[in-house]
Amino acid sequence: MRKILTVLLAAVMLVSAMAVTAFAAEDVIFSSADGVASADCGVTNPWDFVNIVGDLWGRGNVIGYSVEDFAAKLDEGATLVMVVGGNTSSTANVAINGVFDAGNPVLTSTDLGDGRYELSVSLADVKAYMDANSITTFDTVCVQTNFNEFTLYEVKFTSGETSAPAETTEPEATTEPEATTEPEATTEPEATTEPEATTEPEATTEPETTAPAETGIALALIPMAIAAAGVVISKRR
Repeated sequence: MRKILTVLLAAVMLVSAMAVTAFAAEDVIFSSADGVASADCGVTNPWDFVNIVGDLWGRGNVIGYSVEDFAAKLDEGATLVMVVGGNTSSTANVAINGVFDAGNPVLTSTDLGDGRYELSVSLADVKAYMDANSITTFDTVCVQTNFNEFTLYEVKFTSGETSAPAETTEPEATTEPEATTEPEATTEPEATTEPEATTEPEATTEPETTAPAETGIALALIPMAIAAAGVVISKRR
């Protein structure tokens, strides 16, 4: 029974870990199965950009995310994720209010293996950049893609890290505790029989020392008296 409970506990922990990964918060704000080519995104060369918030330099914005919603994601510390296609030529970065410089927050690029790349950046890093540069308000946010033949497939925000979830280690099987052997029943010591009460030896009665009874003398004189009486009687006759 204990082994069955151990297996069930391990299964529950594994399913729980998988559920946390599967149900991580995800807010997709743009998606296109066929992708939107660079001309439609307003990206005309590898050094151009994609607008996320606002319409910097009149390049258009197919995403159309609001300032208020982006500010909420900043406070949340969410992660901005973009799935794009093309040939990478440099490193994508986030530009606030159209300021492009070497200190802009950089997006991590992951090759998805099908001609697509996942670009991601933590908005906590973007917020730190804004604080360090005293940027308290903004009206445009864009990503300088630095991709040739750029195509945009998806833009979303996720909560937490976008990297692959850590492998869940199986809980170690709990070893069955060794069966404790019941202590041998201690045999009750045999009841000690009380020694039989020693009967007091019967008091030996002292033999009565009978003094010669006075009646013995009297009885001895009876025949003599009878004989004497007989003599008297015979003389009288």
